[in-house]
Amino acid sequence: MKTILKSISIILLIIGLQQVGFSQEAIDSTKIYQVETADGNKYVGKIISKDKEVLTIETELVGTLTIKMDNVKFIDEIDSARLIEGQYWTTNLNSRRYFFGPSALSLKKGEGYYQNSMVFFNQVSYGFTDNFTMGAGLIPLFLFDTGITPIWLTPKLAFKASENLHFGVGGLFLTVIGESEGFAGVTYGLVTVGNPDINLTAGLGFGFISSEWADRPTLSLSGMARVSKRTYLMTENYFLGIDGDGFGLSFVGARTSWDRVSLDYGLLIPFSEDNDFIGIPWLSLVIPFRQSNKN
Repeated sequence: MKTILKSISIILLIIGLQQVGFSQEAIDSTKIYQVETADGNKYVGKIISKDKEVLTIETELVGTLTIKMDNVKFIDEIDSARLIEGQYWTTNLNSRRYFFGPSALSLKKGEGYYQNSMVFFNQVSYGFTDNFTMGAGLIPLFLFDTGITPIWLTPKLAFKASENLHFGVGGLFLTVIGESEGFAGVTYGLVTVGNPDINLTAGLGFGFISSEWADRPTLSLSGMARVSKRTYLMTENYFLGIDGDGFGLSFVGARTSWDRVSLDYGLLIPFSEDNDFIGIPWLSLVIPFRQSNKN
């Protein structure tokens, strides 16, 4: 009888340990995380424990905190190199685009942004997978009773070849509701060298109107460089061959980025052999968003 009771006790003990093991997630205490709660507070530190009910994080500034998982919105592993003078430099959520055109960096699944440029240009982009992003935009000319509304789609496939090398293909497909001229746009290929903070993108594309394709490609060269916690210098340049004459567009300026919004500002400068125009002011507001992530 004693042997049977011992066996039952051992079995119950094993089952109890397994239940504890299943309810308590294994945590790598050497990694650093940023935990954002539903009220917008953010805590940076090492996660001591985490299960379905609560999370315990050890922070440098406020000590050890226990947070109910129902109140946790995001859990992001962060690079310790981003902790600069006690402050965490957040990841550039808008690294996938410059003033207007894209890089070959990809939105992650569930990430997206709304962009408004010069009041009239509106676009929403969303990462359906880690490799596929789709954007849709419009210029609401119907508000002025014009009878026409330009709309466009911007699909992009992007792939990561290595830590600092990315490739992408995509296009911009535009039509005007209220007109019967068909579609226009450009298809392109991209290569981006660098990371979300400092990168350079080269592109090659071919424009089209209906079924007629351009005789010459459009070349692009864009880049950004982070110079402070919130500021990035940016440039975006296009060279187009039109009927044998060289013509180009250049954006030059900067981006200031906060946690929930960023502002792009600079000059749009057209240039050609016989054009000495200085530039047009450019202003763009971007609001990033993403699905809740507790993993």
